[in-house]
Amino acid sequence: MEKTIHFEPKDIVEKKFKPDVKGYSAIEVDRYLDLVIEDYQTFNEEITKLRNEIASMKNSSGGVYKENELLIKSNAALIEQKKQLEIENASMKNQLSGIKPGDSINAENMDYIKKIRQYESFLHSEGYSLNDLKSKKQ
Repeated sequence: MEKTIHFEPKDIVEKKFKPDVKGYSAIEVDRYLDLVIEDYQTFNEEITKLRNEIASMKNSSGGVYKENELLIKSNAALIEQKKQLEIENASMKNQLSGIKPGDSINAENMDYIKKIRQYESFLHSEGYSLNDLKSKKQ
């Protein structure tokens, strides 16, 4: 339940009490001060609540940092994977560069291409790259 604030600072400064026989009406002043006290209690509760929220946010920021660290590592792995795919793509483009638009593709050619890919995959899984093999050949 949210409490309402009765006064602004200007309201307190400009408050005029009705004169009474002994100065001001004690009942009126007491009621007014009761409302002022209620406002101060509301302010104190709100300050405490906000301080607790700040402390909670500070504590939870460590978890956010760890999540960010994991995302950075994951991103680095994806960048490395992208580089490898770009290398493979360049290799495929190089292999296919000899094919001309007029060349016909037949089942025998496809079988050769599949076997070449299987050999390349095997060599890659064993840790060899086509670039390494080419340099050793020369």
